[in-house]
Formats: sequence, structure tokens, C-alpha cells
Amino acid sequence: MILWSVIVGDWKSSGGKQKIKQRLLSKLRGGAVIVLHDSGQTFGADRDAPVYMLEALNEFIIEALYTGYCFQRVDEKRAA
Repeated sequence: MILWSVIVGDWKSSGGKQKIKQRLLSKLRGGAVIVLHDSGQTFGADRDAPVYMLEALNEFIIEALYTGYCFQRVDEKRAA
């Protein structure tokens, strides 16, 4: 079982992509497991929230990579 260590409220569209990106950047730590939501149709989610999440994620990944972070799926073994 794998649980997340970072959740940023990306199912809400208030604040748009900038708010989501800032929350992601502020909580970024080595080894973090980030949970994001890809549906605006689940209970409590705003319909347009996934669009903001994807835009924020794109910018977040670029900034995180630039600062030396790397990303890995939880089902992949880490390269030695």
C-alpha cells in the first residue's frame, strides 16, 4: 500500500492554476508522493478543476526539474 504525502486541493478551481502550482512547490520534498485528481465529475470536485491541475502540473514539473528534482512512478524501481 502506498499513501500520498502531498495533497493540494486540486479538485477545486478557485485560485486557478497558480494556486495549485504554488501549493505543489511549497510542499515539494525529496521522496514526496503527490496525489492529483483528473476528474471534475467526482463528488465535491469543480468541473473545470482538472484543466487547472494539468496547467499547474506542467509548470510545476518544469520548475522542479530545473531545481534538480526528478520524478518517478510509484510502481517503478529506482535506478541505482
